[in-house]
Amino acid sequence: MSGNRGEIERRVARAADASLAEHKFVSAIDVLVGLGWLEPRRVDAWRQGRVDYLERVVGANLGKISTAMHAFGRWARERGLGPSETAYVARTRDRRPLRFSKSGDLEIERAYRTHWVSPELSERKQARMAERAGSRLSAVVVRFSRARRRYERQGILVEERALERAEQECLADEQARERRRVRDAERRAGEDLELSERMAREIVRLFPGCPAERAQSIALHTSVRGSGRVGRSAAGRGLDPTALELAVAAAVRHEDTRYDELLMRGVERELARTQVRDEVARVVDSWRP
Repeated sequence: MSGNRGEIERRVARAADASLAEHKFVSAIDVLVGLGWLEPRRVDAWRQGRVDYLERVVGANLGKISTAMHAFGRWARERGLGPSETAYVARTRDRRPLRFSKSGDLEIERAYRTHWVSPELSERKQARMAERAGSRLSAVVVRFSRARRRYERQGILVEERALERAEQECLADEQARERRRVRDAERRAGEDLELSERMAREIVRLFPGCPAERAQSIALHTSVRGSGRVGRSAAGRGLDPTALELAVAAAVRHEDTRYDELLMRGVERELARTQVRDEVARVVDSWRP
């Protein structure tokens, strides 16, 4: 059972991490859907008042659900997320409160209603989200601390409909950020292409015997962003002749000698380089002016 519990906890963490990254908060429903135990269409039926309690349509037994909920609570507290209790009401004329659990236990119901919010989403932003959503049910949740002898804020209680509208606004913000990420990626790709083209031209200038296609291949390989190769060093980006010669020699070592074959046989890297050094020098020298 412990192995099964551990697997459930790992899956809960993955599902919760994904939801937090996307929305900046996580709900129990997000986790159950992420686990594959709860279909979105079942959630819709429950929200429309056509299912008496949510656990009825969860594709797992109560033991697994309980394990997942406890794991979710621990995951949220370990990450320093803030609890925000949310009012779930049916999409019916009477707007009756929705029930989550088979037992109807108050603590279990509260655990289901609690959304865990990233510290990146400030209380002011949470309150503003509720206001913009036009919630008819919103309140600050407080708890009296006997140690500090004062009431302390625990989170914000908002109507589910308000939260859904706020989610849409957050999604719009996320879409704007995604467009910015795409533009930045396109800009970086353009810069990388320009660098590789300048590098290929300089390689041909330094090594006239190197075929143009080969020079382009070497430049593309050595200038890959984040690769740590010589072409991404300050000297490489500055088209330093020594850096470019190292890039050319590395390409020749891999493509024109038995260097990779030696490595596959288990030969130490430095010894393999020593064994092919003369072959590399012959090819590189044949490309010089």
